Amino acid sequence: MKKTQLLHTAYAARAAIFAGTVLASSSVLPGAAAAQSNAALPSGESLETPSEIERGFPQLPADFDRREPAEPEALLRIVLEGYTGVVFQDNVYRAPSDRKSDLLWIGAPRARLIHDGPEVDAEIAVEAEIGRYFDETRNDYEDFVLTAGLVRGDLASDFMRLRGSYGRSHQSIGADIDTPDREAAEVTEFWRGELLFDAAYRAGAFLFAPEARARNFDYRDSRRLDGTRIDNQGKSRTEIDAVPRLGWGIQPDLFLLVDPGVNWRLYDEDFSGARGFDRDSYGLRPRVGARYGTDTSEFAAVSTIGLAVQDYQDDRLKTITTLGFLGVFDWRFLPQQALRLEVERDIGETTLAGASGTISTRGRVSYSYAVTEKLDVRAAAEFDNREFVVNSRIRPDDRTDEIIRVGADVTYRLTKVGFVGLGLDYVDRDSNDPTVRNDGFEASARVGARF
Repeated sequence: MKKTQLLHTAYAARAAIFAGTVLASSSVLPGAAAAQSNAALPSGESLETPSEIERGFPQLPADFDRREPAEPEALLRIVLEGYTGVVFQDNVYRAPSDRKSDLLWIGAPRARLIHDGPEVDAEIAVEAEIGRYFDETRNDYEDFVLTAGLVRGDLASDFMRLRGSYGRSHQSIGADIDTPDREAAEVTEFWRGELLFDAAYRAGAFLFAPEARARNFDYRDSRRLDGTRIDNQGKSRTEIDAVPRLGWGIQPDLFLLVDPGVNWRLYDEDFSGARGFDRDSYGLRPRVGARYGTDTSEFAAVSTIGLAVQDYQDDRLKTITTLGFLGVFDWRFLPQQALRLEVERDIGETTLAGASGTISTRGRVSYSYAVTEKLDVRAAAEFDNREFVVNSRIRPDDRTDEIIRVGADVTYRLTKVGFVGLGLDYVDRDSNDPTVRNDGFEASARVGARF
C-alpha cells in the first residue's frame, strides 16, 4: 500500500471511529479495565509499549473505590484526592555501570467532577504529578492530564463508553530503550492525546463489542549536558486501532469471539539521522478466541490467538509476521484474595535504526489480598522478551532484550479518607546490547487522602 493511500485510509478510519480502543480485555472483562483508572501518569512512556514495565507505583490504591460508604450517591459530586511520597532509586539513569542513586519526592493531586445519572454516568478529571529529585535535579518533571468520559448503559449488559484525555508527560533520562541518552541535561517532554471508544450489544446469543482507539504523541526536542540538541521529532506519531469484535454465546457464561483487528501507525516525519526511515505502517490482527465468566465471577477469562502482521511503508523495513495472542485469567479463590495471570504476544514500535519493530512476548502474574477492611497487600512478577526485527543489510547485529520485574505494595487506611502505603520494585533488563543492559531497585513510601 502506497503512502498516500495509507494516509487517506488512516484519516478516514480516524474520522469514522472517532476514538480508539481501550485495553483488549476491557469490554470483555469490564472490571479489569476499571482497575486501571487509578494508575499513575505514564511518566515512563517509551516506544517499548505495551508492557507495564515503566509504569511506576500507583497514584491511589487500585480498589480505593470499594471503601466508599455504601450510601445513595449524589447526582453530581466533586472528589478531591491525591498523594505525596518519596521514592529511593538506586539507578536513576538506568545505566549499566557508574550508577547514581537518589531520593525522588512526588506530589500528585487530582480533582474529579462525577455525574451519576439514571442512564448516563460522566466524569471530568484533572490530575498532575510533580517529581523533584534531591540531587539529580536534571531528571525533575511536571506531568498533567485532563480526562473526560461517559458511560451509557450497564457494563454488565449493553453499554457504550467514550473517553478522551490530553496532557503532558515525560520520558526520564536513560528511559528510551532504543537510544538511552544518559548525557541528556533534561527529561524528554511529550504531549499525549487519546480518544477511546468501546461498546457491547447483545441480541440473544449474539454479541457485538466494537473497540477503537486513537492516540497521538507529540515529542519535544531536548538538550545534552554539552548544550547540543537532541532531536526527538522522529518519535512523534499517531496510532489508530480498531477491533469490530463479534461473539456467539454457546453457554450463559461462555462466548466464542472473532477479533478482526486493524491498525495504522503514522509518524510525523522520517526518523532523523544519517539514514532516515519512513516508519508509517499498516497492521492486521485477525484472531479468534473465547470469553468465560464476568467481572463478578469467581473465575473469569478471555483468550484470543491468531496472526500479528505489520507492513511498513519503507521497503528497507522488514514486514513482521508472527503468532499473536492475548490471555487474561482472573481467579478469586477466596472472597478477599484474587490471582490474575496475563500472557501476551504482539508487535511493538521502535525507532532503532534498521529495525522495523519488536516482537514482545510477555507474561505477568499478580496477587491481591484484602487482609482486613483497612489493609491491602499486592504483589506481581513479570517477564518480557523483546526481539528487535532488523534488516541485516543495514543492521547486522540482532538484538533481544529480556526484562524481569518483581514488586510488592502494602496499603493501610488510617481513616475513611486517608491512607499510607509502602512499595518495593526491582527491574532487571538483560540484552545482547551492553549499552541498554541495566537493573534498578526502587522503594517508595506515600501518604494520601480523598475528600
